[in-house]
Amino acid sequence: MKIVTPLSEVVQPLRGVIFDVDGVTYNTMDHAYNWQKFVYDKMGDKSKNFDEYTDNWMNNYNKIYANEGIKGLYDKLSHVNWDNNENTIWKEYNSYNAKNSVTTIKKNGIDMADVINEVYFRGGASNQRMSRLRLGINTTKGRESLDGLLKKSGINNCFDTIITYDDILKILVDGKIKQNQITAENIEVLRKLIPPNMKEYIEKPNSLSSMLCANAMGVSPNEIVVFEDTINGVLAYKPVMTAPRPMSAYVVGVTWGFVKDERKLLDAGADAIINCPSEIVSILENLSAFN
Repeated sequence: MKIVTPLSEVVQPLRGVIFDVDGVTYNTMDHAYNWQKFVYDKMGDKSKNFDEYTDNWMNNYNKIYANEGIKGLYDKLSHVNWDNNENTIWKEYNSYNAKNSVTTIKKNGIDMADVINEVYFRGGASNQRMSRLRLGINTTKGRESLDGLLKKSGINNCFDTIITYDDILKILVDGKIKQNQITAENIEVLRKLIPPNMKEYIEKPNSLSSMLCANAMGVSPNEIVVFEDTINGVLAYKPVMTAPRPMSAYVVGVTWGFVKDERKLLDAGADAIINCPSEIVSILENLSAFN
């Protein structure tokens, strides 16, 4: 564990914890490669090669995502024109995830599902604690695929707030959807309703999703600790030039996800670094999260 920003800067006792999904909670690194290859095989430009999986491939993935977002990943890795195929890609993504589920992170004998369950149960209201420690998820995954993952892992009841791609999409179309869930049948219509100048709000590092998560949890950002594994994930909780943006939350960078170089996470603004899921409990204990 490496603490850069003193824990004393977090309002204590801690009131909220937000987890990222891909890379932090679930082992989606290999899954990301297999999915990109699937998209390439299905609709990619076959005049261009799809590279074999190596550390260099993943480093390139991280670099493209940090600089160009989701659009760049498909355009440059899978050789699929994102602008012309975005709706089809999202439909295929939910279907693919239903058939190719991802497992939770397991490192040094510690399973992230067990860690989250421990945080949930220890953070319950008690004689010492007047209210429950709020747990949230902030991810650009679709709700359909995420719900299946959480249920399979046994952590579906641990979260007070879940913000997904679907929730951002509904916000950006200004309430024009009445359904509780976005499906393959209505997602294409909804995508067309988003004003062009609002599309950047869907993805991290834009802070719309982190603001929504904090607001739904009923917790001020300076009372929250966030666990993220990418540069864009860290930036989504920092006062960078994206709007709207929340007050700066305390962000812990984890090194078992997509970005394993702690220096890159620190340069993005991470306040602390941890190397094993067990350290999540330790850092929360130090913040009086369970008192």
